[in-house]
Amino acid sequence: MQTLYNQKQLEATLDSAGICRVYLNNPDQLNALNTTMAEGAVELAALIRKSAARVLVFSGRGRAFSAGGDLEYLIQLTKLPKEESAAAMLKFYKSYLALFTLPLPTIALINGPCVGAGFCLALACDLRFVVSGVKVGMNFVRIGLNPGMAAETWAQGENSPLIREMLLTGKSIPRLSHGSNLFLIWSLHPQRLPLQSMKQQLLLPLIHRNPSACRSSSCATAICR
Repeated sequence: MQTLYNQKQLEATLDSAGICRVYLNNPDQLNALNTTMAEGAVELAALIRKSAARVLVFSGRGRAFSAGGDLEYLIQLTKLPKEESAAAMLKFYKSYLALFTLPLPTIALINGPCVGAGFCLALACDLRFVVSGVKVGMNFVRIGLNPGMAAETWAQGENSPLIREMLLTGKSIPRLSHGSNLFLIWSLHPQRLPLQSMKQQLLLPLIHRNPSACRSSSCATAICR
């Protein structure tokens, strides 16, 4: 196991099979997305692009996937002139999305609360595994913020009426369960994510597919997303 990156509140490892585990590593703030982590995302994306990674698996350190954008930073932006604030937000969100537009399959392991911009990062992944009972949602309008992290994009698909409802009302699902009828979850698990069985059933088959075909498929789904 190789440590690919471990700074600026991001951690990444790469194993011999090409599985790159990326951890949001700001547990004291429930992995809130801030400018430090944004800088790290750009640096890490460049490293992954040059590495032997074949699939990216995202999760959060501690008890959350991500509580969303750092609220103190977002409030500071509201005090800037409109054009300056918009430019700063665009740079902020693009920095994170650099990790999710690489030509590789992406998987989110949602191990805890996943809201706002953090939920949008999970939506940017090709597949999502979730622990039953976690909170998910988009709270932008409920706290008086314009939606970000490509939230509007995830709400435009034909199969996303619940995402649109979340975006427009700030609705969240406090305890995700099999009865939640949430199309965006690929697999729901009762207590903890079965990493070893996931590796055998999904990750290794992905890795053993033709790399060029996988890259083309990932690029195509990124365009659709």
